[in-house]
Amino acid sequence: GDPAPGVRVEAIEFRYINGRRIPVAAAIATANDIGEFRLGGLHPGAYQVRASTEEAWESDDGKTTFVHAVTYFPGVTGIGQAQSLNVGLGQQITDLDVRLIAGPAARIDGVVEDGEGRPMPSQVVNLSNISRTLGGALLSSGSAGTTRTDARGTYEFRGLAPGEYIVHAGGPSESASVPALLSAGDSKHIVVSPRKPTNLAGEVVAEDGAPLPFAANRLRVWPLRTDADHSLLMWGAPSETAVSADRKFRITNIQGEYLFRVRNLPREWMVKSVTFGGRDVTDAPLAVARGAADIQGLQIVLSNKGGSLSGVVEDRSGAPLPDVTVLVFAEDRGRWGPASRFVHTARPDADGRFVVHGLPGAVYRVIAKEMVIDGQWDDPEYLQSVLRDAMRVEVAEGSKQEIKLTAEVGR
Repeated sequence: GDPAPGVRVEAIEFRYINGRRIPVAAAIATANDIGEFRLGGLHPGAYQVRASTEEAWESDDGKTTFVHAVTYFPGVTGIGQAQSLNVGLGQQITDLDVRLIAGPAARIDGVVEDGEGRPMPSQVVNLSNISRTLGGALLSSGSAGTTRTDARGTYEFRGLAPGEYIVHAGGPSESASVPALLSAGDSKHIVVSPRKPTNLAGEVVAEDGAPLPFAANRLRVWPLRTDADHSLLMWGAPSETAVSADRKFRITNIQGEYLFRVRNLPREWMVKSVTFGGRDVTDAPLAVARGAADIQGLQIVLSNKGGSLSGVVEDRSGAPLPDVTVLVFAEDRGRWGPASRFVHTARPDADGRFVVHGLPGAVYRVIAKEMVIDGQWDDPEYLQSVLRDAMRVEVAEGSKQEIKLTAEVGR
C-alpha cells in the first residue's frame, strides 16, 4: 500500500501490572511523511510492533465509514497472531514493514438514566479519547465528540477509530464516566447513570495506639482497584493520596473493589490490618457502589512487630550471588495476588546478603531466582511454578530468622 505518514507506531512488551500480564508500550514513534519510523532505546527482550491511526474515510456511496484497525507486524489485527521480535544488546532490526488493515469504523450508543433508571432527555454526552504513554501510563484526554440525548434519553457516536474512550454525562454534583475499549467494527451499548461521587476518609494508626515514631505525612495510602478490567489506571480514578500530619487521609471519587496499602513505610513496619465499620477488609476488597454514601472511618493499622528473614544467597560452590531476586511468599495460595502482604522480594548486596522485614505470621516459601520480571511475583501462576523448589520457613510475629539459599544461575 501507499506510505502512511503520521501513524503512531509502538514497540509492545508485556509487563506484570496488578498481578496481570499486560501489553504496554516500551517505545513510541510517529511515521514520517514517507511512512518511515524508528523505535529506539529498547532494552534487550521480546517485543511486538503495532501501528494505529485515527484516520477515517467514507465509502464511495457515503453510507459506511472506514478506519484502520490497530495492526501488528507483520500485518495482523490480534496481538495473539503478532510476530515476536527478539532484540539483543545493541542490535538493530530493519525493514519492518507494517501494512495497515482497513475495517469498518466503531460506534457507541446507549442511554443516560437517572438514579431510578428513568431516561434523561436533552442531556449533554461527551466522548473523550484517551492516550497512554510508556508503560501504559495516562498521557492525555482529548475530545472525540459531543452530542445530546433525545426524548428517549438515547445517544450515539459513529465513525470512531479503534482506541480507548470515556463516555461522560452529568454536571458538577452528579456525573458518570464509563470507559470503553474499541476495535475496528465494534458496536458497544453503554448505559450512563450520573451519580454523586463517593469519597472515603480514614486514618492511619499504630497497633498499640501510641504515636507513630515517624512523620505520618511521609506516608501515602494506595487504593488498589482489584476489578479484572482495571489493571491500568483509568482516567479520573483515585490514585495514591498523602497522609496528613494528624494521620488522616481522604480519597475522592472512589467506586469499585479496592484493597488499601501504605507506601513509604520504614522497612521494619507493615500494614497489620484494614478495617471499616468493624469489618476486616485487609486482604478482601472493599466494594464501593457508584453513588454510595461517603465512607467514613476506614482504619489502617500499622505494626513494627512483623517477622523478618535474613541470610545469604550462594551458588553451589559457595560464591555469593548478588544478581538475583529473593522471593518470599506464603505457602497458602489463597494469600497470593496483587499487593499481597504475604509476598515480598529483596535484592542481595554485593556479598549476597539480603533481609526481608514486615512479614505477617505464616508459613512461607523462599527462593532466589536470576530472571524475575518486575511484578511477576503478583502472578499466582508464577508463584505456583516455583513453589516446589522453594525452601519452607515458618515465620512467627516478631521472629528473626537467618537462612541460606542456594541458587543456580546462567541456566
